[in-house]
Amino acid sequence: MLNRLLGLLPPAIRDAAVTAGSTRLQIARRGGEYGLWRRRYKGWRGLTYEKLVELQQNRLQQFLRYAADESPYYRVRLKGLPELALKHIPILEKVDLQTNIDQIVVGDKKHMVPCFTGGTTGSGITVYSRKQDLQERIAILDSFWEMHGFHLGRDRIAWFSGRNLVWDRDVQIGRFWRDNWLYKVRYYSTFHMSRDRLAAYVRNICDFRPRFFSGFPSAISELARFIDLQRVRLPFTPSAVFVTSETLTANQREVIERVFGCKVRDQYCASEGAPFIVECPCGSMHLDITTGVVEVVDDNGNEADEGEMLVTAFFTRGTPIIRYRIGDSIKLSPARRCPCGWDTPLVERIHGRTTDYIEVPGHGRIFCSQIGDCVKGVETVLKFQVEMSGGALQVYLVADAQAFEARDKQTFLHKVHERMGDVPVAFHYVDDIPRARSGKHTVVRKASPR
Repeated sequence: MLNRLLGLLPPAIRDAAVTAGSTRLQIARRGGEYGLWRRRYKGWRGLTYEKLVELQQNRLQQFLRYAADESPYYRVRLKGLPELALKHIPILEKVDLQTNIDQIVVGDKKHMVPCFTGGTTGSGITVYSRKQDLQERIAILDSFWEMHGFHLGRDRIAWFSGRNLVWDRDVQIGRFWRDNWLYKVRYYSTFHMSRDRLAAYVRNICDFRPRFFSGFPSAISELARFIDLQRVRLPFTPSAVFVTSETLTANQREVIERVFGCKVRDQYCASEGAPFIVECPCGSMHLDITTGVVEVVDDNGNEADEGEMLVTAFFTRGTPIIRYRIGDSIKLSPARRCPCGWDTPLVERIHGRTTDYIEVPGHGRIFCSQIGDCVKGVETVLKFQVEMSGGALQVYLVADAQAFEARDKQTFLHKVHERMGDVPVAFHYVDDIPRARSGKHTVVRKASPR
């Protein structure tokens, strides 16, 4: 009802509502233990590698003991182990996290903050965080931003992510963004970036003149390519472009840096929780071992320099994440030291998943991160995949058909139509969705030639 009412109000009133809601969220995230964690992480960056490893192992033992004592799931899972060490703990699969969430969570979910995974693997999961966990996580993220000169509330920033803050009346007048006046944030819709609308985005960005950009690399690079093709001369030069939530490709980095005339700064984490990997001013990707443990394993589960990640994140006390097969892969760097002085392990490449997309008539490219958001809050779907075929969005679901139809179908359809307009949708219930040859799973299934 409130969302419908806001859609009838003038744009300035909608901006005021976004400013109020977003500001309240930002204040909550930066209250409580936030300041403590900012000071700790700032101090830890000056430690030697040996001291960082010692700190990591101390935090790991504290975290494992906490999970074993407080989480009903881990109380059983860790009972009888010869020692409380990662090598003895079974791997946590996505289906384990999804189906056992009530037993994994520590505390009353009603007093915690639900965090929805985007479902880029086709498996949407809701995890629950304590306010203190989120404050620690934001402290880490703010430390990364500050490393590159950005301070929330001081610098104008253009944000391209999965926020859906644009109503039909906005679209009718060609307004595809929403403002938080207090924090100097302009949220741009990534759901309306069709080719015939990109000129409006460019005009507005030239007027806004942000000092920083943040968001999906697929969206920001699409904008950069349009600017490049139209030979638009930007009247400003940003200081940096922060990208997240998708794998950054070399081509995306090249076009963004060339068009905007600044560096792209990459960072990796995850909605469920994973140790941070962040890019420093020297361009190195640092694995911040004070935030958790990343085990890199090959196809046989053996320790490797390149392979998939099993993650343990220390700031997931609400929903402890231990040896979680997150579905992304990395390649560690043979280099030991970075000129910036932060003495962490270095990552040569974050492989992640490919940023597949589908073409929706009238809406342009819809990327995996946007499609995956359709299962936010949908609990009956274990896995899904989509393709555009026969003039309709074909959706393949691994789900209990009766439960999905009764509980989640309308929510799923609503999210699809928010992102893709009134595209016809056909549901297909399947027993399983085969993995790709690489062993990965993508939410986008490319239609076979007909």
